[in-house]
Amino acid sequence: MSEFQTHSHRLHRLHRARRIAVAGALALVAVGGLAPSALAATTKLQYSCNFPYIRAQPVTLELDATAPTPVAVDAPIGTFSLSAVAKDGGDVGAFMDWVMASQLSATSMLEIDVTTPTGSILRLQVPLSTPTTSFLDGAQDRTWPLSGSFPPIRFRQAGMVSIAASKLTMHITFRGPDGTVIPLDDYEGTVDDGDPDTTDVACTLDPETQPTVFASTQVVTGPDLIAPTTPGIPIASSISESSARLTWAPSTDASGIASYDVFRNGLKIATVTENTFVASGLARGGINKFFVVAKDGAGVLSLPSETASVKTLPARPPVKLTVMCEVPLIGAHPVSVSIDATFPSIVHAGTLSGKFAVTSVVVLGGSIPTWFDVVGATSLEGMGLPAWRLNATGLSFRMNVPFKFVKRELPSPSVDPLTLIGLNNMPALMFRQPGPGTIVVESLSLNLRLKDPSGAAIELPPVDGVIDSDEDPNTFDMPCTFAPADQNRTLVAFQVL
Repeated sequence: MSEFQTHSHRLHRLHRARRIAVAGALALVAVGGLAPSALAATTKLQYSCNFPYIRAQPVTLELDATAPTPVAVDAPIGTFSLSAVAKDGGDVGAFMDWVMASQLSATSMLEIDVTTPTGSILRLQVPLSTPTTSFLDGAQDRTWPLSGSFPPIRFRQAGMVSIAASKLTMHITFRGPDGTVIPLDDYEGTVDDGDPDTTDVACTLDPETQPTVFASTQVVTGPDLIAPTTPGIPIASSISESSARLTWAPSTDASGIASYDVFRNGLKIATVTENTFVASGLARGGINKFFVVAKDGAGVLSLPSETASVKTLPARPPVKLTVMCEVPLIGAHPVSVSIDATFPSIVHAGTLSGKFAVTSVVVLGGSIPTWFDVVGATSLEGMGLPAWRLNATGLSFRMNVPFKFVKRELPSPSVDPLTLIGLNNMPALMFRQPGPGTIVVESLSLNLRLKDPSGAAIELPPVDGVIDSDEDPNTFDMPCTFAPADQNRTLVAFQVL
């Protein structure tokens, strides 16, 4: 039995007896060597690589490659180099010690997907090579280099080009201290390169849904290939719970600035012609990261601005109301109401506020839950019927926007108090004049439907003097009055800028 076979069998026995847990990590750091691309950034990719015997090993690939930008139509994107360093997190080093491998060399293949200006995908294979690299026995942080070149390619149409990494395959030659090749078996299912001296290690993205673009460039027409100056970092003002106004120092360019692309958390959200933008629809109390990219009259993009971090205001406390509601046959009983609206505290004149949600929590107290139990009700549904008064500069009007209660199964015996949840979306609003504004709860009534165990509606007579809101005999109305009458009923106070 050869020296390699002895150690190979030893490793196999260790693996079966001790059920080796694979927890080592590899980090691959790739660096490109060109002028910055319009949207260049370090990209970290997570791979799962299958080594013989020790099976799947997690691999992190850090790519910082950049393509020149812009380039002209039909002009090739020049060759640019990729270099990488593989760092052993522990298990691969122990594996090499077991098989008495103190040297390695490799030829590798990195699959790259190039998205063209037309949206089609061109798949390329970029070879990477690793020269013979030696290690000391027992070394923990083993590293070995990989290097290669991205081929020159050209495009016939103008537009954006993105370059993304895909699968990685390493064909590794392990050697002993005297340089003798140690040919290890490939992991089952790995594509063999046909060389008996190499060990084939296949790596796949894990998870598959992670972002993989590591470089981009722009293909343009015409003689203007000079990018605009980089715009200033966005400065946030008029920050509310769901919006913020962004302003940045403008870019300059010989052919003029045509527009700015605004990005939030890495995604383009708007294109504007001025160096200001109102970002709306943001989560309350959330952190958002913004940067902008300028485009000149020839369509050439600038480098991205620095990134600004903007935190919106936290949610306001809900308005809490106490009312007395008339219940059929048993008269007035106390009800407490808590209403929370996501309408922002700052809105901008001439700009839609966006739809906003209203959540209402209605707590029926007194004898109401017991009364529902007495009449045999086992479930309840219905609506709240509030009237809002909207006040702003130059306007004041009443809005009737009902909220629907989530169906509630009623316990027996009854539980006091009984809580109902009401949900609704208010329409987007636009104000033409700056100044203060409020939304006030002007009145409130409830329209409910009780059902018995069979699912049939329980009919109750209307409250004296109350007009039926829906003319449905299967529902009943509960008109409510504020108690005390002078309590604060302001749902939202806002400022129009």
